[in-house]
Amino acid sequence: MRATPLRATVWLCVPCLAMLVLASGCSGHRTPQKHPSLVSESDAATLLQQAMEAPSADDRREAIVQLRRTKHISRDTVVRGLCVVAETDTSNVVRRTAIGGLAQSGRAEALPTLVAILTQEERRDPLARPATGTVRSEAAGALLYLIHDGVSVSRHATTIRPAAMQALASDPSRETRMRAAELLGHLPNRETLDALVSGLEQSDFGVVLECERSLMRMTGHTHNHDPLAWRAWLAEASDPFADAGRLDAQLERKEPNWLERTWDSTRRSLASYRPKEH
Repeated sequence: MRATPLRATVWLCVPCLAMLVLASGCSGHRTPQKHPSLVSESDAATLLQQAMEAPSADDRREAIVQLRRTKHISRDTVVRGLCVVAETDTSNVVRRTAIGGLAQSGRAEALPTLVAILTQEERRDPLARPATGTVRSEAAGALLYLIHDGVSVSRHATTIRPAAMQALASDPSRETRMRAAELLGHLPNRETLDALVSGLEQSDFGVVLECERSLMRMTGHTHNHDPLAWRAWLAEASDPFADAGRLDAQLERKEPNWLERTWDSTRRSLASYRPKEH
């Protein structure tokens, strides 16, 4: 448990950006959009303040969308601020947009927040809110994206693995269970194998399919979604990971990946957005 709430930590940890935010003031209006290459450090600080404090959810979301287009998305203070928004904002759309920003940041510092959201841990910040299925699914997708982006999860594997196993076994959201199954495919050990084989017994075929794909990725074998066949094979295999990667060509996805779908969703939201009258 943190000694200082996350929201306070954001402003205390990086005085430079905090001072820029204070100097910029809070007008209650949206910051005019600039070309991403022209967004300065001061502009990024103003956008971060808007993302965290604007009364309107539309304004908070728009600020995050603008930040996501800039190089500042990976700055320490921006990542910390988006962690706060992802855990505490009252709007699920804003939380999901912030989680997408954490994925884009490429920063391992985002991992604990994403795990906390996935597991419904509410003790990280006194203001943390329970996450809906769509928010939990977005957190699982962000964890996946960071792994695909090459972020090392070795220091966090002992928390990510049980979070994904718990989500696969009992999360009421099928999208979250599906992404948890895919996530486990990148965290190989015997516990993970057992959890995925148990997942094959679920009634939702989308979840079953992702469990089989993850088992194929880790072992280089397939048993056509049959948990009994998998358990028999595992009982005989001296090293179930010896052929890992052998079936990777069969696992290539043709559909858009998680980040592409997120960007498409964001573009559609922006296309349908109508500015307020001032």
